[in-house]
Amino acid sequence: MCTNVVWSDLDVPLLVEDRRSAKRAFKVEYDAYDVEVAWDDKDVHEHIRKKNARRPCYGISKLKISVGRPLRMDQYPKDEEPKTNPGPRLDHADVAAIIMNRLIRYFRFTLGNPLRRVVRAQDLRSSNPEWTIENPNPSTVYAELRDFDPLAQGFAGLRYAPAFGIKPFTPEQAHEFKRALQANADYELYEELMVDARDALMQGNLRRAVIEMATACEVLTKELFAKKKVKFRSKTSTVVLLDADAEKAFGASFKQDNLKDWQNIKYLFRCRGDAAPQGNPQNVAIATLQAWWDSLETLITWVQIR
Repeated sequence: MCTNVVWSDLDVPLLVEDRRSAKRAFKVEYDAYDVEVAWDDKDVHEHIRKKNARRPCYGISKLKISVGRPLRMDQYPKDEEPKTNPGPRLDHADVAAIIMNRLIRYFRFTLGNPLRRVVRAQDLRSSNPEWTIENPNPSTVYAELRDFDPLAQGFAGLRYAPAFGIKPFTPEQAHEFKRALQANADYELYEELMVDARDALMQGNLRRAVIEMATACEVLTKELFAKKKVKFRSKTSTVVLLDADAEKAFGASFKQDNLKDWQNIKYLFRCRGDAAPQGNPQNVAIATLQAWWDSLETLITWVQIR
């Protein structure tokens, strides 16, 4: 067995539902490597208890990613066999980084955990690696999580859950999570914009958050018309498209179906018009931003069933 141990810092804890008997170890394979992602109760950063929540949640302050592969001589061609160039070989740090980044994307996009950053294999290699041969234990990456700014960033942002689409990982998502670790996931442009907007909110950058939220709404709406091959004037506002134009094209108007949400989106675009040239809309209350976000999620659901 060829193994190594690498240490890596992540930015902020991951939000997990407190279920003491729940599974906390997930095994996958990648390029002949056996990989296990795990955490336990000792890695709790802080608990969150919300009124009416079915269970408390906690932040995971440490992840353990174990990577191992048997060192077999038959994996190399014999002298008489033709030599081919399969490309650069992946090492333990490469595999650990790939799996960690899949985990990060799952928590960032599916669960809305903000301020997740990509992990680089080079950072893992330079963080005190230890190489051994014929070791029965796999390579282990301990991902220590840094301190956070208690004003806005990091774990403080997770306290907004379930607002802004921030959700904890639950045992019911174990199979979905494992699938996410096994393959790279693709996301729509509007989802990328929503993730960026959430990060901006957690950093207190309201101007960027408002612009990203409105742009996500615009992209989502115009992509619906494009996929349905419905022509529209490029300068037509999104709020108009979601009313009369949608009624004409699909027989359904977002305004008529969800008047309050349509109004919130109209206010969001009005705020974007003020924010883009004039600066940060600091006078927008957090409750208003939450309402706009909820209305955008309602629009996403409305678009998805068209």
